[in-house]
Formats: sequence, structure tokens, C-alpha cells
Amino acid sequence: MIIYKAPLFINDELYKIMRVNNLYLIIAVLLSALLAWGGYAISNYTDRNIYVLVTLFVSLGATSVCGLALDYEEHRSGVMIKTASWSFFMVLLIMDYVFAFFHFNIPLFIICNGVILLVSIVVVSSVYKTKM
Repeated sequence: MIIYKAPLFINDELYKIMRVNNLYLIIAVLLSALLAWGGYAISNYTDRNIYVLVTLFVSLGATSVCGLALDYEEHRSGVMIKTASWSFFMVLLIMDYVFAFFHFNIPLFIICNGVILLVSIVVVSSVYKTKM
């Protein structure tokens, strides 16, 4: 069921391998697509629907793939990465659905999502680099 083995950090001396599970990858992408479509459907303002759709899909897709589809060699690091990914998934989901109900400023919406997504990437990469 594993199709791809790749190093997460090529230039790192902690050359660890992560594995991608096909079934869980498809489930993670479909889950983020369905939740993005839900945000698109409940958005009250038609001129902002596409921003909600794209932002939800990208942010939820990135966090759900790290939390569901990737397996890590070190079990403790993998559990911490999955926990952090699902925590950021829930934060992004709640924030984006709250934004979907109200008239929002588009740059503020994209900046908030980008900052939270970048913080989640920094947290996941720092957890992955530590030896546990």
C-alpha cells in the first residue's frame, strides 16, 4: 500500500524516511475537498465563496495529509506530528467556518490562514527534527 519513500529534509543530518499511505492520502484529500465545499456552500456572500473554497482546501489539505496519510519511522515523533497537525486542522476549520458566516476582508482572511498554516509547518518540522 506504500507507494513513495522520500526524505523530509534532504540537507539534514537527521535523514529520516516518511512513507505515504495511498488509501489515507485519498481519504485526506477527499475530506478536505468535502469540508471546503461545505464552507463554500454556507458562505453568505457570493463574491467571497471562491476564497473560502480555495483557502479551506489548501489549508485543510496540508494539515490532514500530515496528520493522516504520512507514516514516520520514529513512533514518538510521528504521534506528536499527527497530534499537532490535527490540532491545527481543527483551528483552521473553526476559523474558516466562522469567516464563512460573516462579511470579511479578503487580505485579512488569507493572511490569517497563511500565518496559521506556516506556524503549523514550523511546529511540525521542528518536532520532526528533534530526536525523541
